[in-house]
Order: sequence, then structure tokens, then C-alpha cells
Amino acid sequence: MGRSDRYIVVVILISPFVFLSGCLEFVSINQPSSILPGETFKVFIEATTNGGSEQPYFGICLPKGWTIPGDAIACAGIYNEEIIYDPNLTLEQEILSPSPDGYYWWVGDGNAIDVDAGSVYTEIQIQTNTQTGLFSIDYMLGTSPLEVDREIYGGLDQERSNNHLIDVVDEYTPRELTVSIERGLVLISWAAPFICEGLAGYNVYRDGQLINTNLHTDSEFIDEITSEGIYFYKISSLYDDGSEHFTQYEIKAIVFLNFPGGTGEPNDPYQVATSVQLVSIANDPNLMDKSFILVDDINLDPNLPGARIFEQAVIPTFSGIFDGNGHRIFDLTIKGQGDLGLFGRLSSGAEVKNMAIVDVNIVGSCDYVGGLVGYNDNSDVMACYITGKIRGSEYVGGLVGYNVGRITMSCSTVTVTGNLDIGGLVGYNVWTGSITESYGTGTVTADKYVGGLVGSNSGDITTSYGTCTVTGNETVGGLVGSNAGNITTSYSTCRVYGISEVGGLVGANYMSYVIGPIAGLIYTSYSAGTVSGESRIGGLVGCNAGSITTSYSTGSVDGVSEVGGLAGANVRVGFQDMDNSPADGMISTSYSTGMVLGETRVGGLVPRGLQLVGFKHYLKFLGHGGLRAFK
Repeated sequence: MGRSDRYIVVVILISPFVFLSGCLEFVSINQPSSILPGETFKVFIEATTNGGSEQPYFGICLPKGWTIPGDAIACAGIYNEEIIYDPNLTLEQEILSPSPDGYYWWVGDGNAIDVDAGSVYTEIQIQTNTQTGLFSIDYMLGTSPLEVDREIYGGLDQERSNNHLIDVVDEYTPRELTVSIERGLVLISWAAPFICEGLAGYNVYRDGQLINTNLHTDSEFIDEITSEGIYFYKISSLYDDGSEHFTQYEIKAIVFLNFPGGTGEPNDPYQVATSVQLVSIANDPNLMDKSFILVDDINLDPNLPGARIFEQAVIPTFSGIFDGNGHRIFDLTIKGQGDLGLFGRLSSGAEVKNMAIVDVNIVGSCDYVGGLVGYNDNSDVMACYITGKIRGSEYVGGLVGYNVGRITMSCSTVTVTGNLDIGGLVGYNVWTGSITESYGTGTVTADKYVGGLVGSNSGDITTSYGTCTVTGNETVGGLVGSNAGNITTSYSTCRVYGISEVGGLVGANYMSYVIGPIAGLIYTSYSAGTVSGESRIGGLVGCNAGSITTSYSTGSVDGVSEVGGLAGANVRVGFQDMDNSPADGMISTSYSTGMVLGETRVGGLVPRGLQLVGFKHYLKFLGHGGLRAFK
């Protein structure tokens, strides 16, 4: 489709959509809860910004057939922007932010402007079509460019607000159906139709069966349930002429009565035996810090009667103790934004142990995605195992997306895909995080900071390994993509493919300035897998600016420039040593024995820039260019 065939509307937007990463947040997005089909409605958006100058981009994810018919009304920081729907642009945007089936991104391109810190507002009009039902609208902001037909548009990858529901109904249908649950009591409520003349009352249906006829204008009903389970409700309006008008959708109620045993204390945990009991933990804030134990395997297969595809973590936040007791949770399926996993976030002091999650399928459009937990904040994960498929944007791992806590004796066999900081076990292990006696297997694919065990590490990794196939563009490693922490007594047998900074164990061994200039350390570790790429390709480390001690590589290495059997490049770090001269990365008591193939700057150990202390080197070398081999 050419540019002349696109739907185009000029929208006046304001400074909420101009920000540096992390400088702007949505304060509110106000849209109506219900509307007649074919009508236009207004959305009011408020955001805060710290100020700055940036290239702004804005998008709305709308159902097919909906449009933005006119200009927005802005209160401050006005600039003009085109909001364009184009199939090619939608496909590009899907890479960064997948839209639900039947929805499309309207994406705009703006000009760089300066804004002042404070609150900013805008108003936008949206036109519906004639289809009725419950719809969800997503709003997103970003600064990353997309190129389509040689034109630059916005990749909306920074600030997103999802699931703003709007009920499109005819004049005679009940609206805004909601449900709230307190143990065995289900409260169903709704709004009256737009036209109430001749309204006689309502019918309430549960699982397709009529359970109540309310010949009054009351707009709520309490259903008392005696058996726990998953129930579906819908409402119809009754008019004096005998007509009945049904809501276009059903609403789900997960009814939990009681746990089969336990008091929730650490020495007497609540017993969890069914999917309803598991899911119900998230519905009661008083349960977030309690103790639980699985007493049976649980199947969350969305194809089972009453089951579902989750839109968020099963338990979004948790600070208690969860003991899997050796049991398994099957077929967890989530399609949502970020903070995804069985647990969205583990708060400080939480403990999860002794469990397996089998055949997980998680797709996240944002960050912090893991099979077990999205964000582990100073908590303990012990003896947990994950299998399945996981996809997200940044900080994505087979077990944990972002780890600030402790992971021990855990593993994953997964297919993990994403953009940045992607790992077979953990996406990002930060400087207070630790991983011990754990491993990752499967397939890991991403753009940058990609590892068979961990995407990026600034914490501690001990006695752990990776056996994945790892593929990325930049900073790709069999065990860790980017390391600024400590790796001890660990190894990789991964097959590693990349373009630059590619290593059998670590893609790049760098510096950390989080708590001062501390060099990444690799000690008594090795790699035995094959490594291939273009520049800075090493059997153990692609690029080293830290310390490598008593380590080795045995796999073959294939690259173009800066290719080494042990390290592709040994570079100067960001601070000086004791005699005030620039310091190179340090390699001591280490060796390589693999085949090395390259064109320029090729070495059996390291092609250039080397500080060596007491090591032996066994060389098998094939290639072109200068050879620097030391014995």
C-alpha cells in the first residue's frame, strides 16, 4: 500500500508525548465506559514530565474499522502530528509492541521540541464502527524510530497503558457489566440501557441458565454459590413490548470457598489443590504475605472448561512463602504487558521453592517477563524448574525476568525470545542478585545482551551452566551476554551465533560503576561450544575489559575481524591502574585449544591488547592475518 492509500488525520498533541526515557508517566486516561455504535467519543489524557527535548511518537491501538477523525484539542506544548494507519507500519510496530487480534496501531510522527516539567493534557476523538461488544484500547508513547518505505515513524516502546475498556451497545442493552466476589457471594452489577422508557426489568443468567428475573429497575444481583468453580454471567433487559436484549459478552467469576487445610502460617501453610484455589490468592490482598503449599498438581490449560488465557500474572504481587512440595503446574498461558509469570513480582522476603511449571506459554509486550516470576526483589527462589516458551521485550528469562534476589538449584528448558537482556534462566541478574547451582537449556534469541543462562549480569553466578543455542546481534554469550559481575566455577557448551562481541561463555566482560568501578570477573570457568560471528569473536569471551583467571575454551571459533581462541579483543577499561597509566583487561593462567578461523586480527588466544600472567596455550589455528600466540 502506498502513502497515498493510507488513512491520514492530523492530530494536535501536547508535551505528554515528549520525554526522555523514564521522564514521563501517565497520570490518567479518561474515556467513557460505554457508547452507542457508530458514535464518536473523546479521550482526555494527563501525564507528567520532567522536561527535556526528544523526538516524540504517539500511538493508539484500536479495533479494526475504528478511526481518529479529527484534530485533538491541546492545552499546552502544542505541535502537529500525523496519526497514520498503514499495514506495513503496523507489522513493524508489532515487533516492539504486539497488538491483540483484530486490532491495529495508529502511529504518529512528531517533531523534536522542548517542554517544561509539570502536568500536561490533551483531548483526542475516536470514531467507532457499527459493531457492538466490549473493546479494549491501548495507549503508548515512545522515541525509537521505525523505517517504512524510507520514512521514519515511532517505535512505541517506552510508556504504555493497556486495557481501557469500552462497552459499545445499542440503546436497549444493559451496559458496563461488572462482577465482584467475596468467597461464596458473587455481586453482579450493570448500568441501565441508554433508553429506559418501557423498561420492565432484567434477567440474570449463569452459565447460560436463567437464575433470576428482576421485574424492577434494580441494576445489581447477589448470587450465593455453594460449590467453588468458574462461572459465567450475562444480563438481559426486558421491555413492556416483550423484547429481551442480551449483553454481547459474558463476565467470568472465579468463586473460591475455603482452602482444604492450613492457617496460612509458616508452620501450617494453606493447602492449595485446585486451579481455583491458586488463582483466588490474587483476589484477596490479605493473602499476599501468607504461606502456601501445593498438595496436588494443577492444570491451567486454557482449553479446559472454564479455564482462560491470563492477561497478567496469576499472582501479581507476593511476599509470603509458596512451597510447590514437588508438584507441577501445567500449561500456564499468559498474553499481557509486563511483570508476567506465575508471580508478577516477589516482594522482599518472599520465598518460592520446590515446584515445576511445565509447558508454559507467556507472551509479554513489555518488560520483566519470566516463567516463574517477572521481577524478583530480594527474595529466594529455590529448586524450581520451567519448560515452555517465553517472549517479551526487555528483562526476559526462562525462570526470572529481573533478579535482585537469590536463585539456587533451579533450571529451565525453554525457548526465550525478546529484544534486550534476554537469558535462558534470567534476563538481568543485578549486582545484589545471585545464581547458584542452576542451569539453562533450550533456545535463546534476541537482539542485544543475550545469554544461555543470563542476558546481563552484574551480580554473582556460581557453579552454574548453559547448554542452549544462543542467537543475537550484539553482546551474545553461551552463559552470559554482558558481564560486569562475578562468574565462578561455571561453564557453557552452547552453540553461540552473533554479529559483534560474541563469546562461548561471555559476550562482553565489562566494568560496573553501580557501586564503584569494579571489573567483571571470570574465574575457574570454561566454554566448550562453537562460536561464530563477525567482529570481536572469542572462544571464551568476545570482548574483555575485566579479569579472566584460570579459565579456558575448547570450542571452535569462526569470525571475520578480531577473532581469538580465548578472547576476540582485550581492551582498556574506564579507569587507570596504580601507576596512573591506562589498564587493559587482565587474563591469567588460562588457555584455549579450539580451531580459530578469521580474516584480520586473528589470534589463537587473543589477537591484540593483552596483559598475560603465567598461562599455557595449545593452538590449533586456521585463518588469515596476524597470529599472536603465546606459550
